[in-house]
Amino acid sequence: MLDDYTRKSGIGPLRAELIEPILLFAVFFLPAYLLQNQSVDPSLFDSPLFHGIYFVQTLPMILFLLFLLSRKGPHWWIPYRITRFRTRDIGRGVVIWLAVWAVLIPFFLLISLLNTGLGEEAVGVPWNLSSPAILPLVFSTCLLTGYWEELFFRAYLDGQFKRLGLSPARAAVAGVLLFASGHLYQGLIPALGTAIIGAVLLYAFRRTRSLHAVALGHAFYNFSVLALSLYVDFG
Repeated sequence: MLDDYTRKSGIGPLRAELIEPILLFAVFFLPAYLLQNQSVDPSLFDSPLFHGIYFVQTLPMILFLLFLLSRKGPHWWIPYRITRFRTRDIGRGVVIWLAVWAVLIPFFLLISLLNTGLGEEAVGVPWNLSSPAILPLVFSTCLLTGYWEELFFRAYLDGQFKRLGLSPARAAVAGVLLFASGHLYQGLIPALGTAIIGAVLLYAFRRTRSLHAVALGHAFYNFSVLALSLYVDFG
């Protein structure tokens, strides 16, 4: 696909490798980033319709990105560390989920000690589920989100930055900043917390070399936050 186009158009391979993630980010994430605001409905996840629409929107994007990667030649999955699912990935996902909380809790405590107002701001959107009956749908959406965001921000971007010749440190900074910028609508502190999450997930991804492990860890974290809203008032 892209390789055929670059040969016909005269665009150099390195330039094409740079154009591709820019275009994909612009299509998949930039519109939502530009429309960020403070009016997110805390009860959004209570709606079965939301989960259905999210599934219809997100699954095709996952399949399209996988299709695009599959056109990169033999053994295309190796640079992006897209491996077969293994049972041990579930255990690794649990460890990653715990690691995210282990890093976030001290961060939130420190922010609260420095300034009570900042501590309240760190919560971001005060999610609010009204009934445990919605939890299966919430988990499926969290799982889809985990796989989609980890496929793009960890597997794809980290692999693509490596193909561009970026150092691991520069690739990490670029990927984490792009990931965190999607939460600026919640405020600077929540965005910083998201950057910390992104850094933990990237470290885990590079260590485990498993998309499944970090996707599950991401999903478990999101689900735990939403499930806690049944019992904890984040407002």
